Amino acid sequence: MFGLGGLSNIQESVDIRPNSFSLSMKVPEVYFNGEQLQHESSLESGLRHFYIGAHITLKNAGFAIAGDYNLTSKGLQVSNVGLTLIMGELSLYVPEYFTTLNGQQSPIEEYKVDVAPQIMAQWREEGFERRYEEKIQNAINSYLVRCF
Repeated sequence: MFGLGGLSNIQESVDIRPNSFSLSMKVPEVYFNGEQLQHESSLESGLRHFYIGAHITLKNAGFAIAGDYNLTSKGLQVSNVGLTLIMGELSLYVPEYFTTLNGQQSPIEEYKVDVAPQIMAQWREEGFERRYEEKIQNAINSYLVRCF
């Protein structure tokens, strides 16, 4: 059985002014439960390793994009695009166990990792955010040239 929850709590905001725009999304909590996502593997030691389900949670997250727009000889174009990313928690939880050659099962252990701190640290590295702002700005402008 799969479950997805929290989507109805996502808050979206759009603000369009004569020369600027902003879009934002706040995510209090979204989760995915995949109890049927199971995997079995044999290890060189002879043990068998079992993952029994996966649970992914995103908490206290947000994303925003803002910028300016104007009409140019190429048509509608955006400039000064800025991105904001906030991620409180992005965790993966996987119950797992092992069996030995004689079939004995280990106790079920819980493997849990939160990757939000690593993602946010990379996001804050000098130049990282700006590279994505430029790529997104170029992608939007290319799309606008084709459409208008």
